[in-house]
Amino acid sequence: MRSYCWLIFALILLHAFTGKAAAPPKTATKPREIPPLTLYPACPCYHIAGTENGRTRVDCSIAVPRTARTGLHLVLDLAHEGGNTIQTAAVDASKSDLVGCELSVPVQQPGSFKITARLMDRSGKQLAKAETDVEVIARDESRVELGPDGLLRIKGQPNFPIGMYSAGHYEEMGKAGFTATHSYAITTGEANDLINPTDAHLKQLLDNTAANGMRMMVELPRKAIEKAQWPQVRRRIETFRHHPGLLCWGSEERVARGLTRLTNIVTLYHLVHELDPDHPLVLGDTKDVIQKFKDDRRDFFPDQAMDVGIWWWYPIPLKDPDGNGLDGREKSNGLLNPPKWLTTTISKKPLWIAIQAYEHKTKDGRYPTPEEYRCMAYVSIINGVKGLFFYTGSGQKDIEGKPAGLLNKLSESHWDYVQKLARELRELSPVFMAPPSKSKLSVSPPDSPLEFTTRELEGKVFLIAANKSMRQQTARFSGPAIAGKRAVVLYETHPVAVQGDSLADEFGPLGVHVYRLE
Repeated sequence: MRSYCWLIFALILLHAFTGKAAAPPKTATKPREIPPLTLYPACPCYHIAGTENGRTRVDCSIAVPRTARTGLHLVLDLAHEGGNTIQTAAVDASKSDLVGCELSVPVQQPGSFKITARLMDRSGKQLAKAETDVEVIARDESRVELGPDGLLRIKGQPNFPIGMYSAGHYEEMGKAGFTATHSYAITTGEANDLINPTDAHLKQLLDNTAANGMRMMVELPRKAIEKAQWPQVRRRIETFRHHPGLLCWGSEERVARGLTRLTNIVTLYHLVHELDPDHPLVLGDTKDVIQKFKDDRRDFFPDQAMDVGIWWWYPIPLKDPDGNGLDGREKSNGLLNPPKWLTTTISKKPLWIAIQAYEHKTKDGRYPTPEEYRCMAYVSIINGVKGLFFYTGSGQKDIEGKPAGLLNKLSESHWDYVQKLARELRELSPVFMAPPSKSKLSVSPPDSPLEFTTRELEGKVFLIAANKSMRQQTARFSGPAIAGKRAVVLYETHPVAVQGDSLADEFGPLGVHVYRLE
C-alpha cells in the first residue's frame, strides 16, 4: 500500500512540473489460457451406413507442462447418443502433445454416437473433459455429383448453387433461398500441423450450414497446399468427406498470387478424387500468375486441376480495370459487360461466378445498388454460369478502414434486397438449368446493349434479357417461339404484348426482364 501511495505522489509531482499528465503504469496483458485438452473432430465425423468398417480416429492436443505429465493418461468413451457406452480405450498422454487412438463405430445402419475424452492424472483425478459426435448416414445424404451437363446433382436432382463468400446470418440465408456457404476463417494454419487447428470450427460451420438447409464450399488449408504438406489436407478431407453439409472442396489463388506452383494444385486435385470421389473440387485459381492474363483471358483456368472453375466479378462502380486482375474488373465503356474470363474462355469445365457484394477501398467505393446486383446475376446466368456466389470480401475494408462486406453494413449493402434476389434466383433455378429453346430468337436493334438467352422447361419457353447500359432501352425480340404465345413478365407487374412473332418492351437502366411464353 505504501509503495502505491508513493507512486501516486510521484505522478502528481510530475504533472506539477511538466504540466502533463503522466501515463498510468501499463497493466500486463494476461496471456491467453490454453486448455489442457483439445479434442479434434473425429476422423471421420460421419460414416456411410453399411459400406465401411467403422474405424474412427480420435485425437487430442495435450497442453500440460512436461513436469506434470507423469502418469497422465487419456480415456476415450464411445457411446450411443444418450445411451450406453459401447467402447472404452485408455491412452498414455505423458509423452506426446498429440494423443489418440482408433475406436470402432457401429455402421450397420444410420445412428448417432458420442465420443467423450477425459484427461486423467496419475491419481485418477479428471483434469479436463471434451465431447464430440459421430453420425452414420445413408450415402445419398452426403453425395454431390457433377453431371455431364456441368450441373451439380444432390440426391439425384440438378442443383444451381446460390451462395455467399464469408457467409453469416445462416438462418436468414437459409430462409431467403441461399443454398451454399463459405468461410475464410478455416483456411489458416501452419503447413506442418498434422491436424489443422481450425477443423473444430469447420465442423461447427458445417453443422450450422446443414441445420439451415444449405451446403458449404470448404476451402482446403492454404499453407499446407503451398508447401505440399499433404497429411494435413488428407486429414481434413477424410474427416469431413461424408458430412451432409459439404457441397464441394475448394482452393483459391495460390498460383494466381505466385505462392505455389500449378503442379501442387494438380496434386491436390488428384488427392481429392482419391479420397473423396463424391464431391468436386471447385478451383478459384489460374494457370499462372494473374498478371499474365490481364489482356487475354481465354486460356485462364487449369482444366487439369479442377472439376469446376470459379472467378470474381467486382465491377462497381463502373470504371477502369483493377491493377492486378484479381478483382475481375475490366474496362467497362460505361456498360456492365460480363467478364472476359467467362465470355471468351476455352475451358471445357463448368464455371461459377462470385459477384461483388462489398465496397471497394476507394473514395468512390460503394455497394452495388439493387439494380446492379440483379443485372450482375442475370448477365452471369445469360452467359452460362452453373453457380453463383455473392462475394462479401475476405476482410475487405472501406476507405475509412471499416469492414465493408455485405453483412457489415446491412442497410447500405441492401441486405434485404439481396435476400429477395436470392429467393428469386432459387425459385427460377430450374429454369436456369433447363436446356436452351431449340427455336432461335433475334433482337433489334442488333447493336442493342442487351444480352439475352432462352430456356425451355415443361413445354414453356423462357426469355431472360438484361440491359447492360445505364440508359433506358427499347428492344424487340422476334422468332417462331413467340408466335401465338402470351408473354408473362415474372417478378414484375408490367404487361407486355405479343404481336405476330415479336415482343417489344422497355428496359430501364440495368433493367432485367424474365418472360414466360405460354
